[in-house]
Amino acid sequence: MSYFLIPNRPPKNNKSIDEVIAGLKKTETIIPEVPPAPGEKPNTGDLPPTTDFCIEEIAEGYRVTGINYRSKIVAYDFATKTLPSKTQEQHAEHALKAKQDEFIASNAPLVYALCKTLCQNKDGKQKDLVEKARKTLEGILGPGKPWINTLSRAVYYETGQGEIIYDYKQTTQYPSKPAKLVGPDGYITNTATQAEDYTHALFDTNDSMQEINEVFKWITGKETYAYRLNSNPAKKQEWVVALGVGNYDVDIFIINSDGGIYDVRPALGVRRAKIFAGNEG
Repeated sequence: MSYFLIPNRPPKNNKSIDEVIAGLKKTETIIPEVPPAPGEKPNTGDLPPTTDFCIEEIAEGYRVTGINYRSKIVAYDFATKTLPSKTQEQHAEHALKAKQDEFIASNAPLVYALCKTLCQNKDGKQKDLVEKARKTLEGILGPGKPWINTLSRAVYYETGQGEIIYDYKQTTQYPSKPAKLVGPDGYITNTATQAEDYTHALFDTNDSMQEINEVFKWITGKETYAYRLNSNPAKKQEWVVALGVGNYDVDIFIINSDGGIYDVRPALGVRRAKIFAGNEG
């Protein structure tokens, strides 16, 4: 159990991750499909390739051009090695002081946008290099590795509504739209989990649950599983958004908005490479 880092004091209304894992091992995995919600893109199977995509190896990792992130087409570098383990506060402090050429911790939407872009171009002209990059990300997010901290923070309110703060404590910090974050743990493609609002907020996207699951399953080989507060808190609570599979013998990639703010974890290192003309900002 040494690879999974769980909240220091799990809220009383939540099962610990160990209890969740134990329950999954006792039950057969049945995942009814969730029909696309209003505003979602329908699930169409394989994701279409993108235009203006390019990937190249650099000294520290990879440069990916053509990422659709925050309604802009951008290029980001991501590092082969994770950033040293820190609390989210420490990752945020490092990012705020970092020079332009330094790698900083990614927020959750950028992790998804990067993975999605690679998945969309897995059968293209650069498929061999894309596969190499995928294996690198699997080594960061996949089995046998600790969850990564992100610069996204989940804020739960007493009403059951909440919001995700992206780029936590950065000059670029911004909030999600109000979202229903509280709900049952479960596979995001399972209708009973009711994960649409939650998952959309975590990754700042309107993609369908099937599409999001497809992306992370291509990266890690695991189904995507939501782990969160299960009932309304007595007062406002803040938790780190952490991502990863961990060292458990079940087929789940955890999207976790129940990570302790003092938990020390590595992070996916990213840095802005460039912005295409006409998309500055």
